[in-house]
Amino acid sequence: MNDQLGHTAENGLDQVPHTCPTHLADMVKQTTPGAIKALHRLGIRIIMATGDTERTARAVAGRLGIDDIRADVLPQDKVRVIAEL
Repeated sequence: MNDQLGHTAENGLDQVPHTCPTHLADMVKQTTPGAIKALHRLGIRIIMATGDTERTARAVAGRLGIDDIRADVLPQDKVRVIAEL
């Protein structure tokens, strides 16, 4: 699995016979790394709440300079995560 690269594995074996595993990754906007650096210069700590696994989230966070993560978060739970901060 390439979750250490920030990819989510999908095998599709339950849908189509003779498929091979694939890895999906969300595209990061070109402006994101610069925006994160600018927020850091202002003293703002960046926390990412994501539905991805912890390993995948840590890989993405490390690549982008995100300070902390909340992984395996369902969409309906993201409000709770924000309230806990």
